[in-house]
Amino acid sequence: MAFAEEVGLPLRFYPKEVLNAQRIPNPSEAVFRHTGLWGVAEAAVLAEGARLLVEKTKRGNLTLALGVLSLGIPEEALP
Repeated sequence: MAFAEEVGLPLRFYPKEVLNAQRIPNPSEAVFRHTGLWGVAEAAVLAEGARLLVEKTKRGNLTLALGVLSLGIPEEALP
């Protein structure tokens, strides 16, 4: 949260039911055992209504996934 604030990124929080409703490409049994969620990073991207651009990537204690919102841009114009 400190990083997001430092660089000016908005934070969004989603209920467990919203995250678990997303069809993610890399569900995790380990994450499910600890949190009751099949995934967080990819699910949050999809819950925001974004297209998953980069599947979850892990480095140390950080897991992230990147998505892109089209905002009216034609799909074929996106990477």
